Amino acid sequence: MKFEKFPYKDLYPFESHYCNVGGYKMHYVDEGQGPLVILVHGNPTWSFYYREVIKKLRTQFRVIAPDHIGCGLSEHPYGRHFKAADRVTHLQNLVDSLGLKSFSLIMHDWGGSIGTTLAVRNLERIDRLIYLNTTLTETESLPWFIKISSKPFIGKFLTKTTKTFLRLTTNVGAATKLPKRVKKGYFFPYRTAKDRSFVWDFVHDIPFNMDHPTYSGMMEISRGVPELSKNQFK
Repeated sequence: MKFEKFPYKDLYPFESHYCNVGGYKMHYVDEGQGPLVILVHGNPTWSFYYREVIKKLRTQFRVIAPDHIGCGLSEHPYGRHFKAADRVTHLQNLVDSLGLKSFSLIMHDWGGSIGTTLAVRNLERIDRLIYLNTTLTETESLPWFIKISSKPFIGKFLTKTTKTFLRLTTNVGAATKLPKRVKKGYFFPYRTAKDRSFVWDFVHDIPFNMDHPTYSGMMEISRGVPELSKNQFK
């Protein structure tokens, strides 16, 4: 399933593009010309989060802003569950399918770890890395609400059964009060519990201990960061 018509085009006035990644349709925005910047969103947002950044950057850069599978206007394959490793593979598939040879990354939230893993695997392609409110390996420093939301029962209630997690993001997570239409824009892809199952997947995938299946991926980031620091960014 994918959403083909977003009702608030004045807020998100971009042409939609789709790419097949791992058998799923990934939606992305591709605007402007010039040096390439890829915007990687986190949870529970989508490329809508970057709408003003896209408008600003497209005057001087080519800007690509994808939606993770299950998020935004990308395909929502109900019944499937994705981990960080899957997200990295999807993003790598997009980069390779579009033949992107050199790019910078702007990353927010989960986009930080996903984008950084992509970067350490593609050192020769990376120009610049820009981080927005994210962690890479410091999961112990995450807010208490995130830790509670990762627990199986209460976490599903907060992130999937109800819109509590979404509402917290657009209220407490905003520096200024958001207009109702903007909130509806954020909520649009996650209107049903089925759609919010992908929001839950992200939170449940945070590796708070060594036994977690995503812990090894977090360690890959830890090992790769020193290599990034050696990279001769252009």
